[in-house]
Amino acid sequence: MEKVFKIISSYSSEDTTNGLKKLNASESKDYYSFEDDSSSNFFMFDGKVCHWENGHLMLAIIFGEDKKIELLKYLDDKIHEGCEGYTTIEDITEEILYTLHDTSIYGFAEDNLKHDFHVYRESFLYKDDVLDKICKYGIESLNENDKLLLQDKELKHPSDLK
Repeated sequence: MEKVFKIISSYSSEDTTNGLKKLNASESKDYYSFEDDSSSNFFMFDGKVCHWENGHLMLAIIFGEDKKIELLKYLDDKIHEGCEGYTTIEDITEEILYTLHDTSIYGFAEDNLKHDFHVYRESFLYKDDVLDKICKYGIESLNENDKLLLQDKELKHPSDLK
């Protein structure tokens, strides 16, 4: 199943640019395929909110299978070997399915990410997920779309829920 991953990296742009020289042609092609992939979103991040250019961290949201993230981790480790910094990879799939993920951190791109997460839920949210949400967080945790799904109705877009 396709999952949703949040990646945060503290490596400098200079370290990344220099580290790219360590990749062979095939690895380099794989690395740049992430930037060109519509299921990958990259932002600058100040630790609280995303920005277009300002921030000392890179935050990425990537939709994909474990294999895709394993490749990214391999490439990131190779590029940044010997550099000071870190990269964290967090599976946020459940937060997205349960509509628990804090989208305010995406700042200028919040509405775009809400849309992307909605499209993901339309494809991957099932009644069993909603029932699991009830078991974990109680029936009070259900939102309008959870209730619609349980009634076999079409989910509403986030812009229609305001």
